[in-house]
Amino acid sequence: MPEIYNQSDLLRARQFAARGRQDSLSGAQLTRADLRRVDLAGANLSVATLRDAQLNEADLTKANLRGADLRGADLRGAQIEGACLEGALLTGAKLAEADLSGADLSGAHLAEADATRARLDGALLAGATLHQTNLTHASLVEADLREAKLLWTNLRDADLSHADLRGATLWWPTLDGAKLTGAQIEGVERVGVGVDLLALTQGELQ
Repeated sequence: MPEIYNQSDLLRARQFAARGRQDSLSGAQLTRADLRRVDLAGANLSVATLRDAQLNEADLTKANLRGADLRGADLRGAQIEGACLEGALLTGAKLAEADLSGADLSGAHLAEADATRARLDGALLAGATLHQTNLTHASLVEADLREAKLLWTNLRDADLSHADLRGATLWWPTLDGAKLTGAQIEGVERVGVGVDLLALTQGELQ
């Protein structure tokens, strides 16, 4: 499958740090671009197209990815702490072992994404779509999941201690070994939940 990234955008992205982090990459066309281990900390990548891009172990700390298209992108092991991914498209993205601590993923689309062992502590996921998302062994301590849609989400051995799930939709999740101690679950719409959520929040089913 041929690359369809813009060559100029790719060059600017790869040289972003060396050029003093001043270039705006907003709207950049970086589909299938190879940006592995590239330093993009603080970059403005809002509404950029990064579909199927290789961003393994890239540094996206505090980057602006609002509304970016990251469908199918490979972000395994990437540093994405404090980044803005509000409304971003992450359907089918590979996020295993990525660090998204404190990131803003409000309204983001994470359907079928693989976030195994990802760090999402303190992340904002309010209104996010997590349909068939794999969050096995992920850490979501104090994450904000208010009104998020967790549909057939795999939360096996995930840590949601003190997470805010108020008003979330929780349909047919996998919760084996999940920790929800201190989580807020008022108004959660639950279907097919095979455990006592209240007992989990009180640490009684660990």
